[in-house]
Amino acid sequence: MSRNATNSVAYTGSNTILLREAMEEIGGFPYHTITEDFETSIRLQKAGYITYATKEVLAAGLATTTVSSMMKQRIRWAQGVIQSIQNTNAVFTGKLPLSGRMVYLNAYLYWWSFLARIIFIVAPILFALFQIQLVECDFLELMIFWFPSYLLYAAASRYASTNIRNLRWSQIIDTILAPYLIIPVFLESVGIHQRKFKVTSKKKEGDNTTNFRFMIPHLTLAVLTVIAILKFLYGKYGMALVLSSVIIFWLFYNLRALIFAIFFMMGRKSYRKFERVRAEEKVIVTVHGMKYEGRTVDVSEEGIAFRLKRSFYIPDDEEFEILVESPYYRAKLSAQLVYMKELDSSYHYAAMVKPDSETDLRQYLQIIHDRIHTHPKELDMWMTTYDDIIRNIRKRVEKTVVLKRKALRIPIAREISFSQGAGGYVVDFNYHYLAVRNFRSGQWDGVTPLRWDLKDHTLYLAKKEQNQDNKNILLLEIQNLGELTDQGIELTEIVKMMKERGNEEK
Repeated sequence: MSRNATNSVAYTGSNTILLREAMEEIGGFPYHTITEDFETSIRLQKAGYITYATKEVLAAGLATTTVSSMMKQRIRWAQGVIQSIQNTNAVFTGKLPLSGRMVYLNAYLYWWSFLARIIFIVAPILFALFQIQLVECDFLELMIFWFPSYLLYAAASRYASTNIRNLRWSQIIDTILAPYLIIPVFLESVGIHQRKFKVTSKKKEGDNTTNFRFMIPHLTLAVLTVIAILKFLYGKYGMALVLSSVIIFWLFYNLRALIFAIFFMMGRKSYRKFERVRAEEKVIVTVHGMKYEGRTVDVSEEGIAFRLKRSFYIPDDEEFEILVESPYYRAKLSAQLVYMKELDSSYHYAAMVKPDSETDLRQYLQIIHDRIHTHPKELDMWMTTYDDIIRNIRKRVEKTVVLKRKALRIPIAREISFSQGAGGYVVDFNYHYLAVRNFRSGQWDGVTPLRWDLKDHTLYLAKKEQNQDNKNILLLEIQNLGELTDQGIELTEIVKMMKERGNEEK
């Protein structure tokens, strides 16, 4: 947005309206650069046209999902920006105001900052390990010249970025990219151009996101930094430590960024093919002719989560209907239950969905994407480096629990007697089966359905299977559960009757 003031807004290839007359005047899109969008914006500005950016979010896009694709994208951006600035003479042309030329000079110099970042990381290592001094100054000079500039730079960065980005994360991002941008930027600057353009892949590729090849420079620098810290601290105490504090601080400061760079290269497994978007819209669920109204929790192109005040029964392999309505769109979906769980005052369901028609697909995509994105809009200013590192480690070592139950388990914990002298201790009911411990078959032949007479209804039970994890537990399937719920009887009512029946037998 700040570029509006200098008429130097960069066109980045999408979500843009271009004046046809202006495009015809500059001769259309340039083909001699790999960032034709960026160069187009400069040529429009040189022709006297105004380019303007708005804060209003009008579209959503895809980002790279692998380290390899991200590196290729950033290298292409670096090469393309340098190409376009050189092609248009954007820094020295008289057709742009001085403020605009300064913006493009900054854009050019930004890609050289990655060389400065590597020097910043290597300098204290060389001094601590080999006494090679790249910066010559004493402590007082450092406090007079470097410290004020550091504080002002941090304040300016925070002011310009608000809470979207801060100095710490900017340096971490620069550290991640630095080893792979130095050579391409140098070659492009001296005239060895990259001419071939290839759109960056945005597809999620596989489960193993760790790329050790890209981690090697950061891992090497991190190991050298740790060795440098240990060697530099060895044998020092008292004033020697105080006088060495600048180098020690410098090494730890760089180590922090290198640790996060290694975390980034390690990646984390993605369990979702499509991202979920938080959305609270009206949903009507139809199961066996019964309609349940609720609200969506989140939506994605292949799944949906919603909450209802009532619970319903649906077989594992049976589809049901979902109608999602927003103020502007309406989509009918075929759904298959993935899991459900009980909350304090409602039931949470997750289902795989498929639009019933092309029209429903288009409407559903509008429901998903025609909204302000629900990603975090700013950084948590209370999160420290320690908090971020601990959270990162915890996320990587904790076991991911995938909900595989299509229905929640309701504890019954009652000794129950069935027909034909059968009985046992009913552990729980998962809206499909009863889990019975120490089952007594009595005179039951195992074929004829067992009867369990509740207060107003009778359940018919059939042997399902033995629990593989606990051989003392038998699963009994309730054969007429669908019939009961089709009559308008809620599953919660059936559970209540089960518990009441168990209390009567005590």
